[in-house]
Amino acid sequence: MELKKKTVIEYNNKNSQWNKGYVNVYVKGVLQELIGVDDFLENNTDEDVYCVDDIIDQMKVKYSISKVVRNELNWK
Repeated sequence: MELKKKTVIEYNNKNSQWNKGYVNVYVKGVLQELIGVDDFLENNTDEDVYCVDDIIDQMKVKYSISKVVRNELNWK
């Protein structure tokens, strides 16, 4: 998918069994946030954030983005 000038949340999942991967937030093609899911969840103090979907939901609200692209890597 061409991300140039796109406003999108992209989740690159490196291992679906564990929380390995990155959430990238693009606004008009410019990277706004890069979140390492494993580190974010490990250091999280928000009781409402338990998984990557919770992180994505927070980014949807923060940046008013509805489009999410999931790139799932088959690690087996």
